[in-house]
Amino acid sequence: MKILVLGCGSIGSRHARNAKSLGVADLVLVDPDLDRAGRLGAELGTDLIYADYEEAARKNPDLDAALICTPSSMHIKPAIFFAGKRVSLFIEKPLSDGLDGVSTLKRLRDKYSLVVMMGHSFVFEEGFVRLREMLDEKIVGDVHFATYLQGQYLPDWHPKEDYRAEYTARNDLGGGALLTLASHSFYIIERMLGPVASVRGAFVGRRGDLEVDVDDSTFMLLETEDGIPVQTLNNFITRVHQHRLIIEGSKGVIEQDFASQRITVTLRDAEPDVISVKADNNTRFMREMKDFLRALGEGRVQEGFRLEDGIRFLRIVGKVRRQGRPQKRPSPSTKNYWKPKTYYRNAKINGAAVSKTISDLKFGYERVLVCGKGSERHPEFRPRISTPTTGIESDIYVTVDHSPDYVDHITRPGDYAISLIVDPAVPRKITEVGGNIYWFAPSYMDLRMPSITAGRFPRENSGLAGIALATFLGAKEVLLSGIHLSGEYAQFRSGKEIVFNTARHSGVTLYSTDGVLCDKVPDGAWGWT
Repeated sequence: MKILVLGCGSIGSRHARNAKSLGVADLVLVDPDLDRAGRLGAELGTDLIYADYEEAARKNPDLDAALICTPSSMHIKPAIFFAGKRVSLFIEKPLSDGLDGVSTLKRLRDKYSLVVMMGHSFVFEEGFVRLREMLDEKIVGDVHFATYLQGQYLPDWHPKEDYRAEYTARNDLGGGALLTLASHSFYIIERMLGPVASVRGAFVGRRGDLEVDVDDSTFMLLETEDGIPVQTLNNFITRVHQHRLIIEGSKGVIEQDFASQRITVTLRDAEPDVISVKADNNTRFMREMKDFLRALGEGRVQEGFRLEDGIRFLRIVGKVRRQGRPQKRPSPSTKNYWKPKTYYRNAKINGAAVSKTISDLKFGYERVLVCGKGSERHPEFRPRISTPTTGIESDIYVTVDHSPDYVDHITRPGDYAISLIVDPAVPRKITEVGGNIYWFAPSYMDLRMPSITAGRFPRENSGLAGIALATFLGAKEVLLSGIHLSGEYAQFRSGKEIVFNTARHSGVTLYSTDGVLCDKVPDGAWGWT
């Protein structure tokens, strides 16, 4: 078997050593620091050392698998490259620092029947393995709720190195407590208590004085599919190392302390039972590598370590980030602040009771997809509908002026903000798939958002109305699909998705997904300044 290791830092080196000890005959080491890769190669007896993974793949076409051990923001690109070469993958958690490219990776995995396994070693730690067995035996009865605490001090991770250079401390490398630490919490909680179904509350921010440009602390209130509430705290500013999972049940309490390597079981009217679960630190990594080699042999990744599990965590991250940022709406104007009219709440629209409007939505979406049907006046620019099922990941779908054809593309649950003039089949289908409907004005003339538009949107321009709504909801990123911005401002070709950043409500420039600059919305034309 021949395995490539991309990234020869601490975790990549550990995986390489363990793979060698488990009988992997040929190792290919790739790292931009050739000296570091060379030292590891000398230790492991391999001279297959490269600075570039594409060169390594070209010179070693017989690879069985690749271990992606780079910083989080550098996972997806090489993963897609190797998947395209029909090479199976082990990817360190988290899968990435965002959802870009994950649908491509999933498509390649399915096309070539590849093994793609997420790496999260704590699940293989002896204490958590024993804890899972105890929960299966219902030692403390039915689980009521749980608390997960993980606190470390970043400068102590590698005392001989500058902590500011750690990928955990750098936003450009996909660092931060949420991605690097909370990912452990997420996988362990799912392993112990079942899949996470929702985020009930969150805080993501900085509470310490370390010189980092990322969040150093995260608090989350999660709920599993079985309805178990779980609170978590992850940070890298705690001076005293702590790592505990406390589970409270109908018969008592279990506390698994990773730092002291012991489990304490306390039942009613009984003395605490302290169980030692000491194991060498490398044990969990060896178990993890054994499981990956098993997966390669069987062609099957066990549940909890699949690519889908990595994608689900990134979706949870998006929800946590939305709820963790300050919930502040633009200051309303007495003249043009849009408010839902009372009759929207009381009327029956298209056979569906109007119970929610966009005023019920939380402010601060990470990504919004605005779907439109194109211009009536220019049918040659009317694009094919490109919707959530085409692989576009989004936190909410804004559907503007859709035809009945859109119904065929509604297949997944989620938040949908829809115009009251859509075909009646649209809200019915959203309800069938378990989606949440948030209605907005039947006339685009009613969409008058402060700091976004100084005037009114023309009735035929649903695209700009959708953009205004998405921006009003505080979207960080807006994807436009199936939209024609009429007139002389911008015309988009069939099937194109347009992306632009709305971190501020000004200077908005439109980009297509291939990076081609589209026409800029003229200053002042529709209130864009």
